[in-house]
Amino acid sequence: VALEIIKQCNKENPKTKFIWATYPVSLIRQGMARLVEISPSLFRDSSLQSFIWADSKTLKSSLNQADIVFLMRDHLGILLEKSIKTNNSLRAFLSNTENRLVIIYDECHQMGAELLRERWTKFQERIPQNNVSIIGLSATPLPTTGEGKQFLSRNAKVFTHILKL
Repeated sequence: VALEIIKQCNKENPKTKFIWATYPVSLIRQGMARLVEISPSLFRDSSLQSFIWADSKTLKSSLNQADIVFLMRDHLGILLEKSIKTNNSLRAFLSNTENRLVIIYDECHQMGAELLRERWTKFQERIPQNNVSIIGLSATPLPTTGEGKQFLSRNAKVFTHILKL
């Protein structure tokens, strides 16, 4: 599903970059392996050129290096926090209104995690959201904590995306 979303979003706007975030690391590996496996057929007519698995050392320049950036949940939180405080690659990318960022959060029920929730809320308050889309994927629709459920309920419009297959 995520790869089809990437294909459609890139077709709509070739200046789209993607962050694919999840936890645990095995899901990152699965996503990357699947991308390599099917990308020749899926992205044949696409402008997508590269992807990277970013960690705390490569996070700063990851959006400059690749079209699809795979991140662990904690690194997404760090990226969001840094974009609030400094002019990092994410903030610079979003400053161009022609650019579009799609964050695909696999296992999105984890977005209820306290630290990520706090960073996400601050990011939404301080960074223009006109060219940011969030797509949540999960077989578990809601987090188990009350605060996580409330967070997703308040931000439900952010996590809603209809995929036309």
